[in-house]
Amino acid sequence: MAGEPRKIDVYTLVAGRIRDERRRIGWTLEKLAAVAGISTGFLAYIEQAKKKPSLMTAQRIADALGLSLAELFQSERVPGSDGGRIAHQLKDIIGAASPRKKSLMLQVIKTIAQSG
Repeated sequence: MAGEPRKIDVYTLVAGRIRDERRRIGWTLEKLAAVAGISTGFLAYIEQAKKKPSLMTAQRIADALGLSLAELFQSERVPGSDGGRIAHQLKDIIGAASPRKKSLMLQVIKTIAQSG
């Protein structure tokens, strides 16, 4: 009817958010599934809105993406809300580095932080 708000399928919304965020950070289905602790096949079905994640699974996916559960349910990404994802990416990069490179990275980060 005219004037009625359009109904939004929350599972389709969440499926799109998961897929968009995963692609935005450059992760494969396999990478996100591994970090979230779920199977790749199940994640693929969630992204296609063919399966419905439990709240616990949605939370695990949100955590893996560096999002809050509330952000996962938002229809659009909030500008400036990249802090968790950036920290997650830095953790991955630093974790893969040698001890010498980790020390250099820390020095660079401290220098940047002190410069303003």
